[in-house]
Amino acid sequence: MQPSWVQLWLPYLVFGAFTGTALVALAFKRRMLAGCLFGFGLLLFVAFIAPSYKKARPTAHRNSCIANLKQLDGAKAQWASEKKPEASVVPQLSDLALYLKQGQLPICPAGGTYTLGTVNEPPRCSHADKGHTLTPPR
Repeated sequence: MQPSWVQLWLPYLVFGAFTGTALVALAFKRRMLAGCLFGFGLLLFVAFIAPSYKKARPTAHRNSCIANLKQLDGAKAQWASEKKPEASVVPQLSDLALYLKQGQLPICPAGGTYTLGTVNEPPRCSHADKGHTLTPPR
């Protein structure tokens, strides 16, 4: 679910209001008031923004892992189109090294391990329960 515009802009509006008030107070030489308002505005800004950063890391890890799985799937497809193996054959990393960036197996950013699977299966990550899959969970 996408956040509304209020959820996106409210922290900035609150921070801007407190910063503007603090600047006005500074202009009238009321430094104590300005410092308090600026500090309070900064605390509110951090309180609104911090929860969004907490969700961002797992989402970034999932997206990066899915990109790695797509790369592995593409490498496996290229290898299979050239070698034409049977459907039950599991390719080795040495077989796919030519088709991967720098000839190395990508690493899951969340610490998962990749399983290549047979030619007809998509590669899998051990963190599939966290959404690290090529196919969406049902």
